[in-house]
Amino acid sequence: MTPEQQAEHDYYNVFLKLQHRLRVLLSPLNEKQWRILDLGCGFHYPNVILFHDQVAEIWGADVVSSFFRDGRLARFRSVAAGRGWLRGVKWATVEYNRCQQYYCHLERLSGIRIDHSQYRLRRYDGQNLPF
Repeated sequence: MTPEQQAEHDYYNVFLKLQHRLRVLLSPLNEKQWRILDLGCGFHYPNVILFHDQVAEIWGADVVSSFFRDGRLARFRSVAAGRGWLRGVKWATVEYNRCQQYYCHLERLSGIRIDHSQYRLRRYDGQNLPF
């Protein structure tokens, strides 16, 4: 799947459907009152990005560090240790470019300006939630 296809899937098939289901489920509450924990927010954390300005609070938690914001150096080191420095650089460059394409397309689809520094993301071990 291309980064653009992934962004379209995440926006139309995940976010918009989830937003609709939450509106039905939480109908007595205004969206600005919602507090959401997206457990298993994923590598790209799209729901954290897309709900960020719509709800009172949203946190994303996953067992994998988000590559684009938090995990670039750690993932580069891991790949470099296993495959060598040159392959690590190549992998990190390709992955960074794929993430850039994904986020640019997600911005175009949603009309939301993405600012990774403002999102609340936590990595956890899969057993002990950091909340």
